[in-house]
Amino acid sequence: MSRSLLLLVFGTSSLALGLGLALLLAWRLPAVQAQSRALVQVEAAVMAGRAELLLNSVQTRLQQLAQLLEATEPEISVALVARSVAADDLVDLVAVTTPAGAVQAVGLKARQSGARADATGMDLSGSPLFTGVDARRRVAWTGRHLSMFTGTLTVGLSVRLDDGRVLVAEIGLDQLVSSIGALAGAQATPSLGGSQLWLVDQRGEVMADTDNNAAVGRINLRDSPMLAASATSGQPLGVWRHENVDHEVAAVRSAQLGWTFVARQPAGLDHPDSRQALQSAAVAFGLTGLFSLALAPLLARRVAGSVQALVRAAGDESRGQHVARWPQGPIRELNQLSSQLGDMARQIHAQKADLVQLNQGLEQRVAERTQDLAHANAALQTSMHALQSARDDLVRQERLASLGGLVAGVAHELNTPLGNSVLAISTLQGDLRQFRGSLAQGLRKSALDALLDGVDQATDIAGRNLHRAADLVTSFKQVAVDQASGHRRRFDLRAVVGELLLTLKPTLARTPYRLTLEVPAGITLDSYPGSLGQIITNLVNNAVLHGFDGRDHGTITLRAERQAGDADLVLLRVHDDGRGIPAALRSRVFDPFVTTRMGRGGSGLGLNIAHSIAANVLGGALSVTSEEGVGTTFLLQMPCSAPQAAVHEG
Repeated sequence: MSRSLLLLVFGTSSLALGLGLALLLAWRLPAVQAQSRALVQVEAAVMAGRAELLLNSVQTRLQQLAQLLEATEPEISVALVARSVAADDLVDLVAVTTPAGAVQAVGLKARQSGARADATGMDLSGSPLFTGVDARRRVAWTGRHLSMFTGTLTVGLSVRLDDGRVLVAEIGLDQLVSSIGALAGAQATPSLGGSQLWLVDQRGEVMADTDNNAAVGRINLRDSPMLAASATSGQPLGVWRHENVDHEVAAVRSAQLGWTFVARQPAGLDHPDSRQALQSAAVAFGLTGLFSLALAPLLARRVAGSVQALVRAAGDESRGQHVARWPQGPIRELNQLSSQLGDMARQIHAQKADLVQLNQGLEQRVAERTQDLAHANAALQTSMHALQSARDDLVRQERLASLGGLVAGVAHELNTPLGNSVLAISTLQGDLRQFRGSLAQGLRKSALDALLDGVDQATDIAGRNLHRAADLVTSFKQVAVDQASGHRRRFDLRAVVGELLLTLKPTLARTPYRLTLEVPAGITLDSYPGSLGQIITNLVNNAVLHGFDGRDHGTITLRAERQAGDADLVLLRVHDDGRGIPAALRSRVFDPFVTTRMGRGGSGLGLNIAHSIAANVLGGALSVTSEEGVGTTFLLQMPCSAPQAAVHEG
């Protein structure tokens, strides 16, 4: 019998048992918590009600005594006070004071053996027992305090008489807790239903604790949310942690006494019922595990025979020995598995025969497919070479067109200063001929002065225009060198873009479109100005050809700035307010041969070349955003220093 099979049976049984116990605990533990929450809610309300009944009876008897004292001579007060203490099991002391606070008469329980013998005449004018009542507040309960008469912890009740005297009663905390527990019907333990109870005074101090007064004098709940949230309905306050143990807590405030009654029980696994449920589940799991361990060998032995027969049959099939009849046993599921394995084996034999037949013609088919693929590959190579050649031709055409534009720009820009210079020289020649003709009549000073003025004016005009032409030639030469050589150098972005726009000015001069430049000075790049110029030229030409197609107005704006947060990156935007790019073409504008003017002057390579130069030469990225009817913006993001490994295109 296989050990693995034995472990499988045992593990399966244990897993099923564990899941069952987990579900049971998942149901039982929340039920215990809900029961505990409801119990503390009831116990807090019940305890508050019973304590109020008990203390109201004390208050009623003290008020009745006050009425008797008002109608009795002062010398009889001592006897009445002593008799009232003896008749009340809860009260330890009763005293009467003068309107000034001096004790007139005192009655003590016999159990107060440590009481002061000279209590008569004691001054209580500063005690809360005396100051807690006045003409408006005739009755008042005080919190826990140390008795001036007995030196023990007590709570006090004061009643003010009409003549200004004050009747005072004190109840020992131990006696109060014992009496409340007796009212609750728990003489053996001073608690209700397993809950611990606290009696909290107006100042938040715990006056009494049914857990042997463990919290008395140690805990003050004045700033606790527990007191703020307490209500006369005894609503539950949720879980509260005390001495590293979670408790379900409910609190009820007595409006008459000004005290708060707090009931608490351990929550979660600290609750006895929860621990008992967990222990019962553990015991049940252990007993059932032992039973499963004893039963597992019997079940495993029953299954092992059928499984081993199946294993032998499967081994024969794997070695090529056909099994005519697959084994059957006492377990229905294993019999179904055996039948399905037999059907599978027969299907495999049938498929194997089909494969033998198919493999006979496989080599011939492979040879035919190989030959077809070779022909197709050769045709593909031819097409690729043709496409590459066409692309190279189109790139050369783009560059020739750019060179033609550069030449046209040079001719147009030089035409004006050279024409002005020729006109000035021609005027000077006419003045010289006129001067020579006047020499025959004799040299006059006026004629000479006129000639000299003309010479000055002509040379000034010719000089200024020839300097202008020389500057233009220098600028055009720098642009031509940059675009022709593709060399890397340091340059000012504004200067290079300005020189480039001079070459584009003649082309735009024949159109109704404007070109504005918003590039600040001081942006220095160590890059390839020729490649950058080719990108800008392609983007401007793209705006003129496509963005303003069919429009009689338009503005192209070139704007540059350093990227915020990264001074080593420069952002160059070329924006036009033209037609925008159709949504269907936006994702393909940088693909080669994508154009809306194929056959009408558009090659579809301008943006593809610009995108390739931006990534491979400048080490940057070119992107586009567009909205139909609003315009298009191309964003060139490039580093101030191009990568050293950049390979310049063409």
